[in-house]
Amino acid sequence: YIQDPENPKKIIVDSESAAIVKKIFSLCAEGNGPSQIAKILRSEKVLSPLAYKIQNKIIKNTNMVCEDPFNWNPTIVAEILDRYDYLGHTINFKY
Repeated sequence: YIQDPENPKKIIVDSESAAIVKKIFSLCAEGNGPSQIAKILRSEKVLSPLAYKIQNKIIKNTNMVCEDPFNWNPTIVAEILDRYDYLGHTINFKY
């Protein structure tokens, strides 16, 4: 999700990163675990969340450099799979 440029109090789906999240859930549904998914994403040269944020200027600090932009690790994948909002659940009082 990203902040709506027209309404800073609203978030919208980031379609580019949504495709990656859907792929992660699809790979999990096929029986792959976080380690296997991370290995697949690295081999397919998918930008890691940090690299994606730097490249798309979502992170305000423009001096940041990501040395390995495809550095997916199982912990990141597991955190994505654990996010309730990615499963379509409404989460109240979240900022």
